Order: sequence, then structure tokens, then C-alpha cells
Amino acid sequence: MDFLTLEKHLDGILSAPEFADYGPNGIQVEAVGKPEIRKMAFAVSSSLDVIQKAASQEADALLVHHGLFWKNVQPLRGSLALKISTLMTSGIHLYAYHLPLDAHPELGNNAPVLRRMGAENPERLADIGFMGELPAEISVESYCRLVDSVYGNNAIHIIPEEIKSGNRGIQKVGIVSGAGYSYFEKAIAAGCHAFISGESTEWVYAMAREAGVIFSAVGHNKSEEIGVTNLMEFVRSQWGLETFFIGEKNPF
Repeated sequence: MDFLTLEKHLDGILSAPEFADYGPNGIQVEAVGKPEIRKMAFAVSSSLDVIQKAASQEADALLVHHGLFWKNVQPLRGSLALKISTLMTSGIHLYAYHLPLDAHPELGNNAPVLRRMGAENPERLADIGFMGELPAEISVESYCRLVDSVYGNNAIHIIPEEIKSGNRGIQKVGIVSGAGYSYFEKAIAAGCHAFISGESTEWVYAMAREAGVIFSAVGHNKSEEIGVTNLMEFVRSQWGLETFFIGEKNPF
């Protein structure tokens, strides 16, 4: 597939032009003189390790959630220069889709998680998040096991005392991946019993305890593998490209 045609398709599917993002979505680095893409790598972040693995497996393109370029202009020095040099000398186009992938209702990092947990019709929570109801109330122990099983790791769960005591079950869940802890207050206001994000911060502990709402931090990187792998499967099935995922052992 032509690299510009692929960008046009992805922009349309993810509604990328509609987002005022922290950096450019779409092609961030063009492999000049290599228009055709047959083999494509996918990863959460554009680390040097990821780029080198994509190059070692002779990928024509690499699609990530966290690209190389953000709002501030960065000098091409050090690791950034090495990353771009590796991409260009290896003939790899770099695509990045950030908020559009968080917000997508079918392929993204948030709504599909709720569906995997059993919520049938997730609703929008603010601009990029979602919330939904599990088929029935479940215990806090069952809820924490469910979250850990969906992500395949052991999340940090902040559990208020009133929930620990078994006075209330969990049914309505909100989610914003990555550094989505800033949406926690919106989830509380929307009546969520629990909230999932990638990261936490200092004030979240007190807010969870005071509001009586569980907060689960599953890891920023881990929370955004789902959208990337969903998009990978979509690209493979839709256009027949050879695809592969590059995972990272990133605990944060």
C-alpha cells in the first residue's frame, strides 16, 4: 500500500483532523524514496529499542501511540537524532496517533476495555474517556481480578474503606488510559463506582478515599497497548499488510 494512501485511510478512520492534540498525528517521519508499505510494525512508544527492533525485522513502517514530535520544537540531537537517523537509513515511515486512538469507540484504548469487562454500551466520559456498566454488581475482589486479567498485570488499586468493608459492589466503571488521572473527578461526578487509568498522582489517593470510588492504575504503557494492537489487527484484516507488535517491558 502507498504510504500516503495509508495515512489518508487512518486519518479518516480515527478522525485525526478533529483533534487538537499535543503533537502531530499521521506521518511524523517519511522514508524518502520508499512509497510502498508491505510490512508494518506497531508499538506504544517510539523508543530507540522499538525502532531498532522494527529495523531488524525489516519493517517498512512503524505505527506508535507516542510519537517523536510534540508541541515544542526539539533540536535533532542525542537520542532523538539517533532515532530519526535509524528510521531514515532503515527506510521506515513513522506514523503516530495519540488522542484519536484514545478516543476511538471501537479500536481505541478505552471503550474496548469496558467491553472486555462485560459492559455492552460504553458512553463517552468527557472528550476521550468512556464509562459503562457491568452486567451486575461485583465484589471489590472480583473487580480487581477482572481489571488485572484484562490487562495481564497487577494494577495498583486504591480501595476506599467503605468498599473494603463490603457495603457496596462495583458496577459503573470509567476509564481514561495513559495519564488519565486528571479525569478522575469527572468520573466521580458521573457516578462511577470505579475508575481505570494508566497513571496516578499524589492527590488521587485522598480523592478516592473521600469519594468512595476505586482508582486503578494499570501502567501508562500497558494501558495503551490495547488500542495499538486493535489498530494493528484492523490494518492486517482491512488491507492485508504483514504486521507485528513490539512490546516493551515498561512497568510505568
